[in-house]
Amino acid sequence: MTDQEKASRMQAEMEERIRLGALGIRAEFDACPVMGEAFKYVVEERFLPMPDGVKLHTTIYKPVGKDTFPVLIQRSCYPSQMEIYKVYGEELARRGYGYVLQVCRGTGRSEGEWEPNVNERRDGLAALGWLNDQEWAESIGYFGASYLALTGWAIADAVPEKVKGMMLTVYGTDRFKSAYEKRLFRHDVLTGWSMANAGHPVDADYLESCRYKPHAKVDEALWGGRLAWYQDWIHAVERDDAYWQQGWWKQLMDIPAKTRVPIYIVEAWYDHHFGSAMNTWSTLNEETREHSWLDIGCWNHMSADCIEWGQQEHLENGDVKRVLEWFDLLLKQKKMPQKRIRTYVMREDRWQEHKAWPLPSEKIRKYYLAEDKSLSLEPGKAGEMLLSMIRRIPVPPTGRRVC
Repeated sequence: MTDQEKASRMQAEMEERIRLGALGIRAEFDACPVMGEAFKYVVEERFLPMPDGVKLHTTIYKPVGKDTFPVLIQRSCYPSQMEIYKVYGEELARRGYGYVLQVCRGTGRSEGEWEPNVNERRDGLAALGWLNDQEWAESIGYFGASYLALTGWAIADAVPEKVKGMMLTVYGTDRFKSAYEKRLFRHDVLTGWSMANAGHPVDADYLESCRYKPHAKVDEALWGGRLAWYQDWIHAVERDDAYWQQGWWKQLMDIPAKTRVPIYIVEAWYDHHFGSAMNTWSTLNEETREHSWLDIGCWNHMSADCIEWGQQEHLENGDVKRVLEWFDLLLKQKKMPQKRIRTYVMREDRWQEHKAWPLPSEKIRKYYLAEDKSLSLEPGKAGEMLLSMIRRIPVPPTGRRVC
């Protein structure tokens, strides 16, 4: 297969995933029928100027027949997913919401140079400031998953007065925790993401990229050019390195403690941001946490279920129902949420509520790895096991637990 044929196949596969994703979102909305009048809507496009003059492509959905209405906004670096955002815009507008989708600088039709993360606070505050000044925007909610949650956390402590709350899923503000797991760099997360979001096409093989040595040269050797931000990630290997303890990443880590609007955090046992998100919940200031929600479910970063037994009729691994429940409460009913913490109980297919998180623990129970690779409360015969993590050749994850 030629490089061109390979690129064409990858493009077709991505388009099919997005098509199926849009159908899935539409099905989630269909499962939440419109209550009351179903509004027609209009769509507008603007190029909003940022403080430095760069203009960002912004799409606005407005319900027809309402002078003012609550507005939900997202900011995304994934312009290829516009078909999905279109579903959100149409379905939210039918339910009486405005919907704003802004594409991050340097991506899609937005002007400027793409550099992940570091521009999202300045650009996000400019976008929210503009929206806050619009007479038709009665109140504002911010939501998004993964990088779209990052764009929310980037501004959570400085939002204007009309912003009443946020729903931020599968992301945490402790970036080092997401980047390194037990001192190992998360190739499965950050190398793959960097290849897909380099700002130019990268058709290199993922596993070849992971094993390339010296790895500090992989971007120039295989990806078509140096990525300074990727170099920072792979060289800042300790939590106390200046890269994590100064500048943007330190600022991001400190934001939850200064956030004053209610936050709905949705996480999952098998998401690579799980640990970071739990640290984020713990560092929310106490007053904000008393009016915030936390859900921990059983899926991975892409919301795929990670259970291989039984039927899951109550898994709730989609965001639409949560978006409507949270923002209907905040923006339509205009009520202040009270703290709610829920975890999905595996094997029992149910959600359990808790008074606090993390759960108080009266004792630590120690488990031992038995010879048959099961877990036991009793120590077994000592032996040796060769772990794949020490191999020089990376071992790709398999099965439904890929995240």
